[in-house]
Amino acid sequence: MEGNDAITFRKNTNEELLELFLKHFSKTGKTPTTRDYRAMGISAKQVCKIYGSHNNAVIAAGLPLNKKPPHVDSENDAMLDGYIEGSWDKGAPLYADEINRASGLYSSSVYSIIFGGMNGLRIAAGFQPSPVDRTRYQKEDVQRRLKEEVAKVGRPLKAREINDNPNLPSVTTVLKSFGTTSLYNVWHMIGIA
Repeated sequence: MEGNDAITFRKNTNEELLELFLKHFSKTGKTPTTRDYRAMGISAKQVCKIYGSHNNAVIAAGLPLNKKPPHVDSENDAMLDGYIEGSWDKGAPLYADEINRASGLYSSSVYSIIFGGMNGLRIAAGFQPSPVDRTRYQKEDVQRRLKEEVAKVGRPLKAREINDNPNLPSVTTVLKSFGTTSLYNVWHMIGIA
């Protein structure tokens, strides 16, 4: 190579990485992206090894995220109105498979997450809940378990880490417990991020 095109990455401590993030922010007025790593002299591998993800590092540095977390565009009331209307058309509360086949409705998974399960959806719509209650975890229990596991690693867990952890329920169950479709929102609700 001619000139000095080679980039040498040095091993940074956690604090040094955060300082580099803050320095970039103060210099540019923008939260660094993974594309900025090379110019900053850091590697994505190192950031992920320490923080688990780019966004976790950004949060640890106290900087705003570049992208807003995913969310459902519709308000819960509009979602609920669609479910009620479909149920009235059928003459009975819609089941998950019927929701999935209906046009104009979100998937049953989204309803289940937002309303804490299909029974939560039925109750919110003013229908009788199903006599079978499959709830295994209470929100407080899920919150306690998440905080314990986060304390062990010192950062918010990724979806894969939650699913692989035998001490935690699945990501879907976590999301249902908090009535959101985003782990980012869960971490904020429990004061982790």
